[in-house]
Amino acid sequence: MWGNHQRLTALTGRPPIWFRPGTAHYDDVAVDIVRELGEQPLGFTVNADDGATASAAAVRANVMNAAPGSIVLAHMNHPRSGTHAGFAEAIPAMQAAGWQFVTPTGRVVR
Repeated sequence: MWGNHQRLTALTGRPPIWFRPGTAHYDDVAVDIVRELGEQPLGFTVNADDGATASAAAVRANVMNAAPGSIVLAHMNHPRSGTHAGFAEAIPAMQAAGWQFVTPTGRVVR
């Protein structure tokens, strides 16, 4: 985790503030370590693409069924999956319906 923290800091010029383990599992020890390193644990409420295995239609449905305040998890590391196409359909439709997309700190994403 510390190596990733250092790498992200070097790449972006600022340290990360959020951490999510690849398995999405935390125990008390992991939470303590995350906090000792200056980050905050962050989970998700919607698994948009089932680990980049879902079809574009399923991704679209998962994203569009998110509740206000949801944290949506998706994977960009499988470019041939349905993730991009599903989001490309869902986001404009949701924005047209008045949704705003924000970072966990509340900054609006445009």
